[in-house]
Amino acid sequence: MRKKQQQKQGFTLVEIVVAIAIIALACVPLLALLPAGIHTIQRGKQEIIDQTILRDIHNELSSAEWEKTKNLKDFHQKLRYFDNEAIPIEEEKAAYTIQILIDEENYDLQNHKNPFLRKIEVRITNAPPSVIQRFNNSFYYRTYSILTAKINSITE
Repeated sequence: MRKKQQQKQGFTLVEIVVAIAIIALACVPLLALLPAGIHTIQRGKQEIIDQTILRDIHNELSSAEWEKTKNLKDFHQKLRYFDNEAIPIEEEKAAYTIQILIDEENYDLQNHKNPFLRKIEVRITNAPPSVIQRFNNSFYYRTYSILTAKINSITE
């Protein structure tokens, strides 16, 4: 009796190398998208922190006693410091520094000066405090404008 030769099942080395090459060529364009995705995520996180800081500043300014702060002039050019989660902290540990600029004029609303509205410019930077010129060069900061109203004006 003649033994039948068993047929080996599986892939040859050449087939495996070709399959790996095809998979590698398909993955290269996907890897090229990775830095753009990471940048988008970081920018989104930065915008969320910026908006949280702006909301906190707006709430503080609108609920402040305007007369005691000379119509918010005490806040003008004041620096504030925040961590990576938009929580106010001391300067040496700050991840974000903000500068508040108060428009001293009453806000013009439909050709009527309103003494209970102020335009606020908030500059936010995550440049380290060692960058002394961080608020002198717009490259280092992002600028937001908000309009705040005096909350306690009705009770007066």
